[in-house]
Amino acid sequence: MKPIKPSSFNALSFKIKNGAVEMESNIIKEHLHKNLVVIKISKTKKLNSLDTNLLHKLKEEIENACNSKDTNIIILTGEGKFFSSGIDLEEVANSSSPEEASRPFKALGEVIESMLSCKKVIAAVLNGPAIAGGAELMLASDIVFATRDAWIQWPEIRWNIVAPMFSSILKHSPLPRLTYIALSSKRISSEEALSLGLISEVVDSVEEAYDKLINISKELMRNGNALKVYLPIIREAKKEVLKNIEDLISLSRSQELITRAKAFLSGKK
Repeated sequence: MKPIKPSSFNALSFKIKNGAVEMESNIIKEHLHKNLVVIKISKTKKLNSLDTNLLHKLKEEIENACNSKDTNIIILTGEGKFFSSGIDLEEVANSSSPEEASRPFKALGEVIESMLSCKKVIAAVLNGPAIAGGAELMLASDIVFATRDAWIQWPEIRWNIVAPMFSSILKHSPLPRLTYIALSSKRISSEEALSLGLISEVVDSVEEAYDKLINISKELMRNGNALKVYLPIIREAKKEVLKNIEDLISLSRSQELITRAKAFLSGKK
């Protein structure tokens, strides 16, 4: 596969604009193939955690790709060793009020809503661990490839909140193993995730996943009408998750969450 050339670069950096210093967002957008766009979370120093500003930019880039006539597959992945470690707990811990603490959770819900409204195929490529909100982005995707060293975890129960997408899966498939994963916050390997039907395929590298998606993109170019039939069915099946997103935002609007985030970060130091 040929090296990817970024069409726009928005990694964390500083730039001078009109005499002022501005910090750019942590999202990189690349064109992998003429019909594929890669949207990459690039916040490696904080394990690609999801803060409000990053999520707003991610939503913007997803919607731009969804509205592009030249795109049929949108790929979400991470830079470095993690796909995403979930909501940025430092932002939560530094919140001055429960309302402010709920902002990144609300922003995550908006990203998921944009994904579920998109008329293009969205593929997640797990280059590493997907935790909490990162795992939710994975489940909101249509196709999921995971490298062999990737793992997945939903630790929301520790924070007294819910995982919207995972909760929806549990509603329809209350299998003992899935229930155990939800209640224990146990991490699962990519191989186990595959056996549970949570991901599409395990790959040896991100590049292998990209090659497979290029082939799928070519197939969609030949059989685009089938996509118009399948995607609405898939989207409709997932849209009941919107109620769970409302529950997440409501539960995240609490002083207790701020206190737990502070305690967690204090324990890490």
